[in-house]
Amino acid sequence: MLQGRRVRVLDPITNTVHSFAEPLPPLSSRTPSPTLSESTASSSTPPMTPQSLFTTAPLPSPMSPIHPAITHRGIPPYLCFDLAFPPSYLLVSESPSFGSGRSSTSSGSTGSVSNLLLLSEPAICSAFSTIILLTEALPWSVTVTARSTFVTLFDVLQSLHSSLRRQVTKAEWASLPRASQEVIAASFHKRVGGFSDRVKRDKQSKKGVRRLDFLVGRTRFFGISAFGEKPGVFKVHWETGRPVLNVRI
Repeated sequence: MLQGRRVRVLDPITNTVHSFAEPLPPLSSRTPSPTLSESTASSSTPPMTPQSLFTTAPLPSPMSPIHPAITHRGIPPYLCFDLAFPPSYLLVSESPSFGSGRSSTSSGSTGSVSNLLLLSEPAICSAFSTIILLTEALPWSVTVTARSTFVTLFDVLQSLHSSLRRQVTKAEWASLPRASQEVIAASFHKRVGGFSDRVKRDKQSKKGVRRLDFLVGRTRFFGISAFGEKPGVFKVHWETGRPVLNVRI
């Protein structure tokens, strides 16, 4: 395969330089995103691969195409962010903390500028304009489409956040086992009950169960990893310490 220029990226955790060849093979096909006939969340995308696909261990690669800031290593990546919040919070001085004990600058705009530069970097060091994200914790896949010429770190975080904020349809809820419904309902009530402001609490309660409630509080992003040999398809990892429902709709 012909290779063009090589991209060098500094790993903010290990302080080592990673070299990437580009472009990688383009995404050979787009996975269809069927729409649902009922509910306000008609753009929901059901799982696009069989559950058995998750038993396939990612192939080890000495030169990962994933940006070091979101590479899953079993420890929190640099961009370890709670996706219950909009990623745009990282672009303001009052943004929540992210990374391994790191937080944005609170005294000025320096942190905002550095965050903007980082989030504008390519998530995958190749020519991908679209990637697919899969996760064991959710029965939906997430299609990340570049806002410009390539998928950026911000595109990844924003797409995941938007997907988590979608309402669960009546059909999706009805298809769940009773035990899963009880766990997700408890997660929903805990999330809504966390709002101290009664108006906000009532507003969130009326919006109903959202996809993020399936994570049972595990909304902190722990990076992505390669997914077998499929180009443009990656696996999302969430914070550990709580059981995964692993439900299928």
